[in-house]
Amino acid sequence: MIVLLKLNFVLSLIYLLFSLISLLPSAFGRNKLTRQTEKWTHANADLMLIIKDLFRGRFDIINFGAGPAFYARFNNKLNLEEAEYERMNTYQYWIQFVSWSFAIFAYLSPIFIGIIFLRNGWFGVTKGIIVTLTLTADSVISGIRQLTQIQTKIVSTEKLRRVPIVKNVFLTPNAKESQPAAKDPKTLAINNLSVQRDQHVIFNHLNLTLAPGEKIIVTGPSGIGKSTLLKTITGRIKPTNGSIRFQGRPITTGDFVLVSQDVWLFNATLRENITLYQNYSDETLHHILNLVGLDRELGSNALETHIRDNGSNLSGGQAQRIAIARGLLRQSPIFLFDEISANLDDANAYKIRKLMYSLPSIVIEVAHHYDSALAKENGIHVKKNLLGASLTS
Repeated sequence: MIVLLKLNFVLSLIYLLFSLISLLPSAFGRNKLTRQTEKWTHANADLMLIIKDLFRGRFDIINFGAGPAFYARFNNKLNLEEAEYERMNTYQYWIQFVSWSFAIFAYLSPIFIGIIFLRNGWFGVTKGIIVTLTLTADSVISGIRQLTQIQTKIVSTEKLRRVPIVKNVFLTPNAKESQPAAKDPKTLAINNLSVQRDQHVIFNHLNLTLAPGEKIIVTGPSGIGKSTLLKTITGRIKPTNGSIRFQGRPITTGDFVLVSQDVWLFNATLRENITLYQNYSDETLHHILNLVGLDRELGSNALETHIRDNGSNLSGGQAQRIAIARGLLRQSPIFLFDEISANLDDANAYKIRKLMYSLPSIVIEVAHHYDSALAKENGIHVKKNLLGASLTS
């Protein structure tokens, strides 16, 4: 830079002035590029959330037949993210193209001005000065071109560096309003069921029959196969022998609801968490909320309550009642409860069990600890000694 100024002060200033012109596109396009980057950042964050929901909530999605609705939602979010990414990149490349065009203009213009000065004998410009300035100024202009590229990248990633990393709609009408219960008895029949894992027998020749509305508590020490029974019923564990039939046919995912101490809640409204993006009327939803008591706790506009970070703004009891509401909405004939009171205080555990025991469905509860008085009051059968020939009272 100092060498340039010593050669010819006026012509050097002209070189520098035109070099700075190449910075104008980045300067004028900065705000729009920032907005485009912000739109893409939010679209990408939404996409990451739906992917997280798909993986963590896949069992409920499959269980309730909500796969098509979630796939449509994922596809919508993916298309939106790709569109925003394309718009951001297109604008970024446009800024770089204009900047390079200005850089070429900035490189050639001083040469023509120098020739004019030379022909008119102005400011002591000679051929040697023009050649020297052209060769020397190229490194300066090259640096400025790199600066414009770096500035564009900095602007396009500014929002990304400020937005926290996400930790690890087209709705399809794939659910109908609840239909009246079938007249045929909905009996759950477990016949000669055996489960063996790693050469270890969990339980053997298990037989159990539950009539519609019948409820049992399976209890006992750890390791006897309580949770394994529920996982086998839900299909997560394949039995070594035997069968599980409901209403005379093999049990399917639509027959049951599994409620555990770790209910997965989606990053969406309460309405969407219960319906799973399937179509139900507000009247039906309000009736279900009333049954589980969430309307009184979450207010008159409870359906629009936004659930964040897997229910971080809800209590454990509220989260489990949402899982129960999903089943009630679809009139699930079987409810499976796995250690639901493990993370609840006594008051919430009592509320959940009162609700459980009032359900019109078959209920199987697995628990280390249970309310014996409440169970007796509601006529609930307590089953022990799961590891053996059969369940015994």
